[in-house]
Amino acid sequence: MEGATVGFTYRVVDEFIKEYGTIDILVNNAAIQYYTDSIDDITESRLENIFRTNIFAYFLMARFSLNHMKGNSELLEYSATKGAIVSFTRSFSARLVEQGIRVNAVAPGPVWTPIQVAKMPPRAAETYEIAPSYVFLASDDCSSYFTGQVLHPNGNVINVLLN
Repeated sequence: MEGATVGFTYRVVDEFIKEYGTIDILVNNAAIQYYTDSIDDITESRLENIFRTNIFAYFLMARFSLNHMKGNSELLEYSATKGAIVSFTRSFSARLVEQGIRVNAVAPGPVWTPIQVAKMPPRAAETYEIAPSYVFLASDDCSSYFTGQVLHPNGNVINVLLN
């Protein structure tokens, strides 16, 4: 699956359907990993290849398989990016903890903006409700022991939308 493309993943599913007629289960388990000493050693090409294999291929296989399975998906691409943020934050934190550098993130749920009013769920956050998360993480007095963490101020809206 390394460097999987739309055409490749579509052909894999198409050939499977021709052979077996249906898909009962999809197990996405292809992945690549490169070891490096510094973030400066990670080229754009390598980063793109890792995401293409470890994330995009999973998404594309699910996308092309779904028509041959029961059920549906909502907010899949959004959830995938949030998962990538969590994983990146943890990995980067592990890399920098020995240097005394803390790496944390905030992954808020829907936040009210004038542009999004028509598409907002019943309860979106106001910016002042999310701001304390950033203040907390920036404060050595409050969060000096926090690293590799992602705060999720979402008022449970994400869970409601996903269910």
